[in-house]
Amino acid sequence: MWLLLSLLLLLLPTALCVPRIRSDERSNLLLVAGQGKNISAIADSIFLNGEEIITKDEVLSMLNAFQTTISQQSEAISQLNSAVSQLDASTQTEINALQTENQKLQEQLAVLNGSTTTLQTALDTLTTQTTNEIDNINTKLTVLQPQIDESCASSTPSLSLPLFQQIDTSGAFDWEYFTINNHNYLAVANYRNEVSFNIKSSIYRFNTTTQQFVLFQQMDTEGALEWEFFTINNTSYLAVVNHYNGTSYNIKSNIYRFDTTAQQFVPFQQIDTNGARDWEFFILNNTNYLAVANYYNDESSNINSNIYRFDSTMQLFVLFQQIDTNGALDWQYFTFNYSSYLAVAHHENGESYDIKSNIYRYDSTIQQFVLFQQIDTNGATEWEYFSINNANYLAIANQINDLESFNIKSNIYRLNTTTQQFALFQQIDTIGTRNWKYFNINNTSYLAVVNQYDGTTYNIKSNIYRFDSTAQQFVLFLQIDTNGALDWEFFTINNTMYLAVANLYNDVTYDVKSNIYRLSNVAACWDVD
Repeated sequence: MWLLLSLLLLLLPTALCVPRIRSDERSNLLLVAGQGKNISAIADSIFLNGEEIITKDEVLSMLNAFQTTISQQSEAISQLNSAVSQLDASTQTEINALQTENQKLQEQLAVLNGSTTTLQTALDTLTTQTTNEIDNINTKLTVLQPQIDESCASSTPSLSLPLFQQIDTSGAFDWEYFTINNHNYLAVANYRNEVSFNIKSSIYRFNTTTQQFVLFQQMDTEGALEWEFFTINNTSYLAVVNHYNGTSYNIKSNIYRFDTTAQQFVPFQQIDTNGARDWEFFILNNTNYLAVANYYNDESSNINSNIYRFDSTMQLFVLFQQIDTNGALDWQYFTFNYSSYLAVAHHENGESYDIKSNIYRYDSTIQQFVLFQQIDTNGATEWEYFSINNANYLAIANQINDLESFNIKSNIYRLNTTTQQFALFQQIDTIGTRNWKYFNINNTSYLAVVNQYDGTTYNIKSNIYRFDSTAQQFVLFLQIDTNGALDWEFFTINNTMYLAVANLYNDVTYDVKSNIYRLSNVAACWDVD
């Protein structure tokens, strides 16, 4: 029996073979055993060809070792099977938990779907109710509007605008509102103080925290009368007209460029002017122009006023055209029917205030402005162009006539589409006026006029007129106390509308306050929230 065991051991893997049996011997042994030759067992040993190759004890020892190895492998397999069972149980537990969580989520989703349906139904109902309410309100407004218009047209309000802010100025001549990088600015042109024309003009910036304008920058000016803001290729510019330095009218007027690094305006270009009164920037056929109204050259008021063109190569304004003018105070650029126009306000020619002011049209063939129409004016100071319901209007501010009366009429002209000429539309009594300002609020048109001087005092009322769509005329809407007023400026900040007035003189001093008013609930007919 043990002989058979011995032969079995000889067939075990190499790792279990007894070291005394070489591999070649084991092969031979198996070969011989397979043939049943020359193998004999004597007592406790096995002999091959008479040579002892293994003892019984060695066979038993190897058998024990084999059994031990098998036991160890069985134990490892048992542990592996146990681990697999545990893993299966854990995995099943997680699967069960996920299935439970999924069921909960499905239930919550069903609840949310039900809530969404309920909310949508409520929203649809609310929308329908709101639409019906709006329709009812609009119906009531349609019925009441004729009564409101009639009431507004027949009334003469005497309320003042709510004062928003007062700013110290010195002979203020002009306000200019503009924006740069979402900041709101207001520049004032200070003409003179009690001792000099060579003073500083100031730029204010709106402080969103205090909701007030605060000083931003000051520039040296010489009898400054106006600021003009414009942009070219995303660069901001501010031009000032210097009128008089106390000795001569033949001085330079300056153009400043906004430096985005320094966050200040810096000198850009100086242009020779003669008693300049106004800058007018405009764009024609993608070209930038700047027109200056020259009033007086130390000898005469009958001089050239100039139009400059921006040279994109030189990056400067260069002379484009000269136009004969008579004491020019203002340029107004406007367009209609695809044509471009420039109107000049002639104040006087050295002999008379009752002279003609001219309107020029741009001739694209000769690339120049040519005379289009002449209109009789009385010491004209400014043109204001605007449109209402597709009709084109030009208002002229008349300051004084040859009788040296300041209490005269200023006129509004409307374009006659048949003759293509401006014809008298309406006359309004004004008192030494210097400026018209048109603005629109909620589709209602307004025209503000500054009354400067009545021959006795500068402390007089300036007026705001509203366009009555029924009467097709401007009617008096508000009166505001002003001090030698020279300019209105209308602007909007964060949906709030403002009117700034430049006060020159109060019968005592040029150092007076100029006021900013906020347009809000000033009268029953005012169409502002």
